[in-house]
Amino acid sequence: MSWLVKEENNIITQGTVLDNIPWELDPAPLGIVLSNPCDLEWGKASYLLVASLVPAKETIQMSKEFKQKVESAKDYVISKTKWKSFEVYLKQFINNQNIARYYFIDPTNAIEAPLLFVDFQHLLTIPIFKKDNLEIVAKLPSPHTEKMISHFSSYISRIGVDRENKEDAEALINQLAAPYHSS
Repeated sequence: MSWLVKEENNIITQGTVLDNIPWELDPAPLGIVLSNPCDLEWGKASYLLVASLVPAKETIQMSKEFKQKVESAKDYVISKTKWKSFEVYLKQFINNQNIARYYFIDPTNAIEAPLLFVDFQHLLTIPIFKKDNLEIVAKLPSPHTEKMISHFSSYISRIGVDRENKEDAEALINQLAAPYHSS
């Protein structure tokens, strides 16, 4: 299962994976173009909007959710019951089921890199006249590009609202779960 493909046209468009991005980090991560393809094609883009690509495994393993899922492991062995929950947790990333900060990409067939996340919080705009300094590495093909952009749009368009207090949430959970309940 690999989503990235080699870029044959040597044209920068939405979903193009680039190197030589001036992140001012060492090592500098690869990036993926989020800019509108129509603007790029018709010469209406003044800047390229690029998101960084970060190692998915390292990013997941630093999260508190991951640490909670593996805290009961003995010598890296997780019980069968907890493993099922752990698998569901990881499949949500692999299948990009949640609108979250990260979008999962498997680069296996296109480039030598670990499994990757597009990081929607680590963005950079690059003046379009500097695009010749960038190296085209690969491309995220359709419909994966469109799905990534949909996730990006949803992620940056979130509206924060207060959550239900604990008692109200518990009452709603009980109503939705009825007739089932905890032992």
